[in-house]
This record gives sequence, structure tokens and C-alpha cells, in this order.
Amino acid sequence: MLISTTVLFFHCANVLVVLLDLLKQALAAELKSVRVRYDEATAPASAYADGVQFEGGVLTLNFRPFTNPDDLDARAQAIQQALEAKL
Repeated sequence: MLISTTVLFFHCANVLVVLLDLLKQALAAELKSVRVRYDEATAPASAYADGVQFEGGVLTLNFRPFTNPDDLDARAQAIQQALEAKL
């Protein structure tokens, strides 16, 4: 379990670094918090847009930490699209 938790943390940290500039510029007034979670029943393996929500100023990321961990660009794109759709 420690390995899965470490992979999840490392992956989420990488995704957040990729999006840091976008968040600073476009969401300074809108983004209140980022919630990173893993729900086995609903986390997508590759349809990353299904794992991103932006509601009420809260960005929620729900990705499988152990499936396709190198898909940073695709996950970042899903996050960017979700944010752009709400702004």
C-alpha cells in the first residue's frame, strides 16, 4: 500500500507542477482549493476528463495512481479543459 500511496503522491505532484503557471494566472480569484483523491470505483484509467471536476471553486482530481502514470500531458490537458470550460 505504501508504494501505491507514494506513486499517487508523486504523480499528483507532477501534474500540479505542470499546471502551476495556468493556475496562478487564470484562476487566482476562482480557485479555492485542489482536492486529490482516488476512488477505485470511479477513477478513470485513461478517460482523464472523467476524473476532473471544477465546481464551486474546488478542483477535484480522481485518477488511478498506478495506471498510465506517465500520461502527464493527457491528464494536464483534461484538467486544463475542465478549468477553461468553467471560466
